[in-house]
Amino acid sequence: MNLPSSGDPSSLIDLLRHPIGEPSLMAPIVSSAHRSLHERGVVVLDGFLRPESVTAMCDECEALDPSAHFAEPFGTPYLGLPDMGVPVGDPRGARLRSALSGGDFESATRVRTTDDERSEAVESVLAGSRVGAERIAMRPGPPMLFGGRHSMHRVTPKAGSLSRYVALLAYDTKSDTDSSELLKLVRYGRLPS
Repeated sequence: MNLPSSGDPSSLIDLLRHPIGEPSLMAPIVSSAHRSLHERGVVVLDGFLRPESVTAMCDECEALDPSAHFAEPFGTPYLGLPDMGVPVGDPRGARLRSALSGGDFESATRVRTTDDERSEAVESVLAGSRVGAERIAMRPGPPMLFGGRHSMHRVTPKAGSLSRYVALLAYDTKSDTDSSELLKLVRYGRLPS
């Protein structure tokens, strides 16, 4: 199967399991997703993409792989470069494992809040504590949504030579929010022209 040239992404979706054009039929799915996001900080929409769509997407990624941007980024839980001027143990100076080398998604939900960065809790996670963390197997196809602003997340080390492809989409509750230039360079290897 080739990806649709019509530009209609709904042809990729299993519309029997996820009838996105039918709000009344989607209501229980949306309600369940809201509950999972609230309770666990993450929701996985199993069966969202049709299996043949996943195969076609992987084929397209394989063809583009030689020209893809590869990086082993490092940074802090605050999406910036480490600040070596802070005291030892301050999470703003910590370097993290590259998410590009991993396999499973791991999330420590709501480690910090808007009003309290909870540096000790952040440092505990960085030091290896998995108390309150959840590991979710990354499988081809289902979209995963998670609240990342107050959670810490990573991708565990992957093994084997099979490339891992991820479509990374970000959103914010404030309009016109954009990633920093540093984050764009790390993720995409270039800035928009």
